[in-house]
Amino acid sequence: MAGGEQKNMVLLAHFLAEGINPLFVLLLLIAPFLGPRPAFPRIVTFWGLTVLGIALAVVLAEEGKRHIVWAGHPGFPSGHETFALACATSLVCWRGTWIWLVLPLAVVLGWALVAAHYHETADVWGALLTGPAPALLCQAARLRRKKPSS
Repeated sequence: MAGGEQKNMVLLAHFLAEGINPLFVLLLLIAPFLGPRPAFPRIVTFWGLTVLGIALAVVLAEEGKRHIVWAGHPGFPSGHETFALACATSLVCWRGTWIWLVLPLAVVLGWALVAAHYHETADVWGALLTGPAPALLCQAARLRRKKPSS
């Protein structure tokens, strides 16, 4: 790749790395209002559990950096990708069809973080360990209550 093309690719990567997580926040805010509209308390519960899941995921990722779980990788795991994967998990728990939008966004973010030289590939993959699980655990309480008992 020529120097100018390389510079443009890095600029695009910076733009995407900085822009995708705010897009996830916007999607979390509007998701409950797209499609059949549930009762407002259900929406507030979703948002509250989402914030809790994201917070737990990000704290877990930051603890990984503080305690250096992988020598030579001070950015392991990626906090940006952890946040994105926690958001994506919450959106898929809200409505499964969101996977078709959020999975590609999370993959593009992972590429952008590496291409922009914010992280190494292993840091981005490490976010798979810290992002989805706390979000899924928090949403599980809501999902269990939603199912009718037999």
